[in-house]
Amino acid sequence: NIMMKNLTDVCVGTICWWAFGWALAYGPTDADPRFGGAGEFFGVGFLNAPSAGVIKPAGDQQRDWFFQWAFCSAAATIVSGGIAERVNFPGYLVYAVFMTSIIYPIVVAWTWSGN
Repeated sequence: NIMMKNLTDVCVGTICWWAFGWALAYGPTDADPRFGGAGEFFGVGFLNAPSAGVIKPAGDQQRDWFFQWAFCSAAATIVSGGIAERVNFPGYLVYAVFMTSIIYPIVVAWTWSGN
C-alpha cells in the first residue's frame, strides 16, 4: 500500500508538475503575482527552435525543472507515511494531484522564485 502511494506520487507528481507546478512556481508573473507565475504551463518554453530548425533545450531550464520536480515529488511522498492505512487510494490520488499542482508550487513561488 505504501509503495503504491509512493509510486503514485512520482507518476502523478511528474504530470502535475509539468502541466501546472513549474508554471506556478517559476513562470513569468503578471502585475499581481500573489499565487505564482502566469505562463509556461504544459512545458511551454522548454524547447527552442532556432532558424536552422533544430530543436534545442532552452538553457538550463530542463535541468532546473528536473531538480525541482524531485523536491515536489518528495514533498508529496512525506505524507504517505503519516496516513498509511488511513486513507483509501482515490482519496490519496486527489491529495497527490492537489499537492503537486497547487500547494507545493505556490509555496515555492512565494519563497524561491525570485519574482
